[in-house]
Amino acid sequence: MQRSELSNDSQQCHNHWRLCIRLVQRNTSIKEIILGDSVTTIGNYAFKGCSGLNSVTIGNCVTTIGDYAFKGCSGLNSVTIPNSVTTIGASAFNYCRGLSSVTIPNSVTTIGDEAFEWCSGLTSVTIPNSVTTIGAFAFCGCSGLNSVTIPNSVTTIGGGAFQNCYGLKSIIIGNSVTTIGDVAFYNCSGLTSVTIPNSVTTIGNEAFYGCSDLNSVTILCKNVGSWFSGYTSIKEVILGDSVTTIGNFAFKGCNGLTSVTIPNSVTTIGAFAFAWCSGLNSVTIPNNVTTIGDEAFSSCNNLTSIILSDNITDIGYSAFEGCRNVLNVNRGTISLFSLWNRGYIPYEMGTENKLVPPSINLLSTTQTTAKAKIDNRYEEFTYKFNGEIFTDEELTLTGLKPEAEHSLTLTVSLDNTQYSTSQKYWTNSISPSISATKTASSISLKGSYIEGDAEVTLQEVTINGKTVDNNECMVTGLDPNKQYMATYSIQVNNENGDDWIYRKEIPIMTEPLVFKSAQPKVISIGNVIVSAQTNLDNTETNVGFEWRRTDWTEEFASNTGAAYLFNQEMEGYIRNLYIEKLWKFRPYYLSDSGVYHYGEWLGIDPTNTSYFEPTVHTYSDILIEGNTALIKGYALRGTDNITIQGFKYWKQDMNVKERNGEMVSVPNNAQTVEAKGQIMSANLTKLDYDSDYCYVAFVTTSEGETFYGEIQVFHIGQDMSGINDVLADAPTIIARYNMKGQRITEPQRGINILHMSDGTTRKVLVK
Repeated sequence: MQRSELSNDSQQCHNHWRLCIRLVQRNTSIKEIILGDSVTTIGNYAFKGCSGLNSVTIGNCVTTIGDYAFKGCSGLNSVTIPNSVTTIGASAFNYCRGLSSVTIPNSVTTIGDEAFEWCSGLTSVTIPNSVTTIGAFAFCGCSGLNSVTIPNSVTTIGGGAFQNCYGLKSIIIGNSVTTIGDVAFYNCSGLTSVTIPNSVTTIGNEAFYGCSDLNSVTILCKNVGSWFSGYTSIKEVILGDSVTTIGNFAFKGCNGLTSVTIPNSVTTIGAFAFAWCSGLNSVTIPNNVTTIGDEAFSSCNNLTSIILSDNITDIGYSAFEGCRNVLNVNRGTISLFSLWNRGYIPYEMGTENKLVPPSINLLSTTQTTAKAKIDNRYEEFTYKFNGEIFTDEELTLTGLKPEAEHSLTLTVSLDNTQYSTSQKYWTNSISPSISATKTASSISLKGSYIEGDAEVTLQEVTINGKTVDNNECMVTGLDPNKQYMATYSIQVNNENGDDWIYRKEIPIMTEPLVFKSAQPKVISIGNVIVSAQTNLDNTETNVGFEWRRTDWTEEFASNTGAAYLFNQEMEGYIRNLYIEKLWKFRPYYLSDSGVYHYGEWLGIDPTNTSYFEPTVHTYSDILIEGNTALIKGYALRGTDNITIQGFKYWKQDMNVKERNGEMVSVPNNAQTVEAKGQIMSANLTKLDYDSDYCYVAFVTTSEGETFYGEIQVFHIGQDMSGINDVLADAPTIIARYNMKGQRITEPQRGINILHMSDGTTRKVLVK
């Protein structure tokens, strides 16, 4: 099917509209869709998965594009949405990776959740003035998008609406937007500047997190929240004349910030508003500001100049603590001593504009230890930490919590007056991190951390609800092209018996599924070997092939059969096909979630015979017990019948090792052990200890030809039987793992790895 025209003009098509949609959905052969003008609704899932579709014409009477209507139409590069459409449903064009541009007409009022999510080829989009809501994750993952204008009609930008739009460099937010949702512009790493209009009242958590190039922020709304706290790339902040309050934590930790303009409209600067802005070197507090919150400018280490007004009535605790480089304070008529409220920071007598705060020099920190030294010009001093008093000039603190803020209080005496200050610092990070490898159906994780001097007593990896109590985990049976959350947790103990948990969580997307079917091998009339290349994990067992006659309708069920995977190639054998008809087949994969994933259909002529060799593979998985080895292989006949199959094995010596990169053929003195079945196995017994062996699967056909699989090598260790006689007690099992390295509490079918109390490791086969 190359082209499909759907219209409800005729009574017959009107009566069978649902059947039409069912037939079109997932039909990968359709290239073009034309919808007649009398079609009013494109239903949910209508053309979902039509990956071959590259063009669609929507009639002028369509008002609604349903949920998931064109989801997964990866070949779609052109779509015209007429002015009749008012609603674009959730995930309507999700994963349409080939779509390069889209114009949304003036009739549309709502862009649904995930409507254009992961349309990575989309480079431009026009949002009309009729749209009031942009749904959650509507354009998430549109990495080719470089500029967006959000019109004045929009009031809500949904959570994650433009998340992971890495190429987005410019964004204009309309003057009617009141809400910008959580992670709305998360990881828009190309965004360099943003203007928040005066209509905005709420910006969600981490709305601009990961915008690593964002260096200029203009805020025009009335109250500034903690929207940009910790954004180290920001160098400039411009606050509009409508701003009256700079809220708590507003720009805390923006250590790249060098310039901020505070307008005369501001009356309050909240607690920690500019704390740890280490790049800030001067600040002018306008005349209308009456309140500066606790630690508002604390640890602004490079701040050298402060200009304050006469109207300030309250400066919070430690508002300028740690600003050691301040040389000039223009304070009007307010005395310097009262400026800092309650006398927490003294000044040098006779030099009224020079601050001389008591200070603690932090010499070094590790994960659990810190060293500090007092500025010794004071007459008397004491340290106070965790309730303990110290008087040493140099102090070493141990047993600290890693990757955490600590505060050391210093009390000094100057001219018979006591002053106190607190020095805050962070112990070193242990930085848990996760590395991952993935296929279409599996994710392998490995957690790591910076060791330092922290004692890690527990490591856990969790993904898809499965937790393994070590730093590695592999999970199979996953759905392709789906995001999963992976968590790596470590527990740290200190000398006082305290323990703390640190976690790293990252999203990981499995690969899109690839099925590339090969031409079927008709080895004899009606008997066919089918195969397909895939990117599934080699351990998946829920794979196979579906086949059916080409003249069967949907009322006839397909036939299915299991297949085997080897090096990401799956192969199966279909017998006794009815030779008077043509057939077709396709590969499938059943994930653990119960969802079937299919490849494309490929035709079979059951009479088109050719000569094909058998397929033989040697598995590298092996179970060794003492001087016995259990080996496995795979054998599938070709045109000729198999008369003998099994394994050949031999002790490895210089004659069979690699010579100039080439492996010598199987030696004549190799021993033979026969085996049966498509998946065959054999026990090799009475092998020599401390020796290397080679083995290879083979088949011999009725024509007398022998075919081999891959040559594998294994090692038989030392004979430990003599030690067993002197053991007082038999060792016990202290831990059990499967072949994926996942810890299990009960024996599972297949190979189990046992960690014994005597320090040895054993492999056992559980049937």
